[in-house]
Amino acid sequence: MVTDMVRYSKVIAVAEKEGLPQEFIRRLRKLETPVLEDKATRKRHTRQPAPEGGISICAAAKKYDIAAQTIHRWVKAEYIPVLKKTDYESFIDEARLAEIVKVYNSDPGHGTWVVKRFIEQQKNNS
Repeated sequence: MVTDMVRYSKVIAVAEKEGLPQEFIRRLRKLETPVLEDKATRKRHTRQPAPEGGISICAAAKKYDIAAQTIHRWVKAEYIPVLKKTDYESFIDEARLAEIVKVYNSDPGHGTWVVKRFIEQQKNNS
């Protein structure tokens, strides 16, 4: 909704500047109070804290400077376990992520290949 992005007074100012009919602007002004009241009553989803030893994929991407898409691929390939999944976020094992990021960054330009080889070696050793 537009009022989520800009102040209602700005919407009215633009309508006036664009020369919209006065009846339209009057109706906009009448709608301001109910729209703002509705906005105030909408529920916001609270973010759940990360489980112990976990980090959200979005936070991990920022912290480790790795693309979120890359981390998603590692999770999908089961290189990194998901500790908790909510409607909005997935929390992954940060220790495992840190281990893989270290391997990934060890050979710039060949990170994906190096990670894949690292995972294969771990599977062979277990």
